[in-house]
Amino acid sequence: MDARYFYGNLRYINVVDNGLQSDDDYISESDEEVVGAQVSGQEDVYISETDESSSEDVYDEPSSSNEERAKKSKPPNWKENNLPPYLSENFPFQGDMELPSFIDELETPAEFFQVFFDEDLINFIVEQSNILALQKDINKPANITKSEIEQFIGEFSVNTVEKLSENLFSGIVLYMSLMILPSSRHYWDTTVGQEFVRTIMTCNRWENIKRFLHFNNNEDMKSPGEDGFDKLFKVRPLLNKIREKVLLIPKEEQLVVDEQIIPTKCRHHLKQYIPAKPHKWGFKNFVLSGVSGFSYDFDIFAGAQSDKHPEGSPNLGISGNVVTRLAVTVPRYQNYKIFFDNWFTSPGLQVHLMKSGLLSLGTVRLNRVPNCKMPTEKELKKLGRGSMVEKNLTERIFNALLKYKDQYLFWPNTEERKKLVLETSSYLTA
Repeated sequence: MDARYFYGNLRYINVVDNGLQSDDDYISESDEEVVGAQVSGQEDVYISETDESSSEDVYDEPSSSNEERAKKSKPPNWKENNLPPYLSENFPFQGDMELPSFIDELETPAEFFQVFFDEDLINFIVEQSNILALQKDINKPANITKSEIEQFIGEFSVNTVEKLSENLFSGIVLYMSLMILPSSRHYWDTTVGQEFVRTIMTCNRWENIKRFLHFNNNEDMKSPGEDGFDKLFKVRPLLNKIREKVLLIPKEEQLVVDEQIIPTKCRHHLKQYIPAKPHKWGFKNFVLSGVSGFSYDFDIFAGAQSDKHPEGSPNLGISGNVVTRLAVTVPRYQNYKIFFDNWFTSPGLQVHLMKSGLLSLGTVRLNRVPNCKMPTEKELKKLGRGSMVEKNLTERIFNALLKYKDQYLFWPNTEERKKLVLETSSYLTA
C-alpha cells in the first residue's frame, strides 16, 4: 500500500512584513539578517581543497594565526563552464521503500488515523486530563474515561450508536471540522444542531472534557530561564508519540524540506502571520515530505530554542540547521535527494550534506554565494530567449551549479519587476 493514499491533500504574533519578496521569503527575517545568521562570518564558509578536511574544518572560527586565517578566507574560484549532463544511472537509488506490515495492511484513512492515535496514546491523554482536573479542584474529579476521549477526538467504531451507520465515526472534534457552525454549542441546538453530535454525549460533558483535555503534567514544567524549559512543553509528549510513528515509515527517494502553517485562532507568542500562505495565521511547522505528499518528519518552530544543530553537524544558522535536523533520519549514502528553497540553501549546507552522503538541490540567493558574479537581468535578455548562464566549482567534495532560468520562468514581484531565480546543486546540472 502506498503511503500517499493516506496523506490529505507582537506579543502574541510574529508579523512578517509584506515586502518585495517571493513566497519563500515570508518565512523569515530580512535577507540581510538571514545571510548573517548562516554562519559566523560568511567569508569563512569555503570549500576545502583536500578530502582530508572534515566538515568541522570548513566552519571553525578563524585561527589566531594570520596565515591560517588568510588561507581560510581565500574566496572560491567560480568558472563559467558546463558540468557533464546529469544521468540518473550515475545516482541509482539504493534505499528501502518497503512498507511495514502494520502499514501495508491498512485499508481506510480511519485505520491509518488509529495507527497514530493508538490505545496507548488515548490512555495517556485520559491520565493527564484527569490529573489536571484534580489539580484544579481535588473535590471535583472529572473522571474522564477512555471511551469519552475516543468519542471526543475521533473514534471510528460506532457500535454503541445504533442509529448511525458503521461507516461513520463518532469523533465530535473531527465532525465539527467538517460541519462548521458559528459556535460549539450550536451543534446541540434543536433547530440548527446535529443529531449525530447530540447522540454521542451532552454539551456540558463535552465542554468539561474540552476544559481538562491535557497532554503533560503542569507540575513538571520548567520556568523560563531554567535548564530544560520548553515552549512546547504542554504538547511535547503528543508530538513525540506521533513523530515516533511517522519515523517508522520508510522514506522516498526524493524528499523536500519546507515550512507549513498550522492554522489557529488562539492567542500565543509562537503564532505567526505570513501573508503569502493560504492560512495566514498559525504555528510554523518545518516538514520533511516526499513527492507523494506524505510527511516523514516534522519540527514545530518554537523560537530561539529551535535553533539547534545535530551533534556532529556544523552550525549553519537558523535556516540551515532546520535542514540538518530533519535530515538526521534520512539514510546516508543511498542516493536520497533533498530539495529546498532559497531560504534554506547555502553552499555550506550543501557541502555538509554532500559529505554526509545526501544529494541536494535548491534555489539560492546570489548574496549567499561568495565571489560569484552573474550577469544582470538586462544582460541576460540580450542573449536571447531561453538563455542561461552556468558557473561551477569543481572540487573533490562538491560540485555547485548556478543557472538562470529563461524569462518565462521569472517570478514577478509586487512591483511587476521580474526576478531571477538561481539554482545550486550538488548533483544536478541544467
